[in-house]
Amino acid sequence: MPTASCTNNAEAMFTTTGVPTTPYYGYLLASQLAQPNARLAALTTSNPTQVLAFQSVLPNGQTAVALINTNTSSAETVTVNTSLAGALGTVSYSAGNQNARNTKIVSGTTTANAIAGGITLPRESILVLRTLRPSGMALAATASSYKAGTRVTLRGKLTLNGAAAPSGATVRITRLRSGRPADPATLTARTVAGGAFTVTDVPPATGTYVYDAGFGSSLYSPSSHSVTVKVTAAKPNLRLAVSAKSVRPGRHVTVTATLAAPHANRTLSIYAQVRGGGRRLIKRATINRRDQVSVVYTIRVNTTFTVTFSGDTWYTPASASAVVKN
Repeated sequence: MPTASCTNNAEAMFTTTGVPTTPYYGYLLASQLAQPNARLAALTTSNPTQVLAFQSVLPNGQTAVALINTNTSSAETVTVNTSLAGALGTVSYSAGNQNARNTKIVSGTTTANAIAGGITLPRESILVLRTLRPSGMALAATASSYKAGTRVTLRGKLTLNGAAAPSGATVRITRLRSGRPADPATLTARTVAGGAFTVTDVPPATGTYVYDAGFGSSLYSPSSHSVTVKVTAAKPNLRLAVSAKSVRPGRHVTVTATLAAPHANRTLSIYAQVRGGGRRLIKRATINRRDQVSVVYTIRVNTTFTVTFSGDTWYTPASASAVVKN
């Protein structure tokens, strides 16, 4: 571990008070190296007078490296030989860029290749790099095509470090519609025993959707898997009924249109067309709580009634007709 002189150099970083106090963050980051059974060693950076480095290696090979820039006035770019490889998790604290109202540890990811040529550390900062254990993601949809308004069911499995993930791990699924890259949606699922998870979704409109399941944490490398499904327009359940199919001239009939399971568009138009005449709109309205629109009409001659629906993001346009004779 650090010598007395190294410790004195590093203490310069921990003199600024914050809320919580700055030493807390330094010790919290350093604790990531002090794991049970870890082999600890000091490393030499390309600028050892300003930047200190320490490495911790666990028996399973997982490695953590702490880089400490003790320079109180400027950033330092250094290289250092470590046992780091593959995907890396990062946690950092920079006293020079934070204060009592904005003091926090920032997490991120990088790779060993990305930092091999050098890494820049802000003034008065600590950066801890850790090798990430592998994770794996599988995802499948129960079908490749769905009718609008039906549930898309996705099933997947998460593995961590080559084994099934425990129950309770969080998986985030991003839904993106083709042609609408700025309008994504995020769903959340949790694994059960064996690493499996299930999520259901009702897409808001027809189109092609990509569902991407992803996992990431401070201990495991990010993993993701995507599937594509197509949502096609459904035919609406539109009906038209009349209170009587045959009446004497001058009598009234009630014409009732019903749009079952409406979605975005709830407006219906009802037309009447007398024998030998043109079609005339007799009512356009929004369906009521019973999903219906009704109108009373006086029969003079044989009349054909038609209801039309213009469609919406789920349903195709549709129409239905009924005839009343006299």
